[in-house]
Amino acid sequence: MDVWDIVFLPIKACLSFPPLTIIIGLAFFAISRVRAGSRGASITAAVLWIVYGGYECYMTWIWSPAHIAPIRADLFLIAFVLYLISLYTIISLLSCLKDNNSK
Repeated sequence: MDVWDIVFLPIKACLSFPPLTIIIGLAFFAISRVRAGSRGASITAAVLWIVYGGYECYMTWIWSPAHIAPIRADLFLIAFVLYLISLYTIISLLSCLKDNNSK
């Protein structure tokens, strides 16, 4: 397993089971309800993951069966954006937790 296989493992899991993206989005939404300090980033991440979930369900179940050997170049951009916003959300959540523990 090389580095790129590890990097794209979450997206590969979402490609195998598209509803997983909606579960991830709902998890970020739940974080936004609990942690006030990371609310904006969590809601943004939740909306992006849920929108991606709908898009991926469409691509997997409607578009892909109608095309022979589709090339999914869109995943490089989508994965990059989802990883960045998810990483930012997790870092802001950890920062809020650290601030609350230091008080």
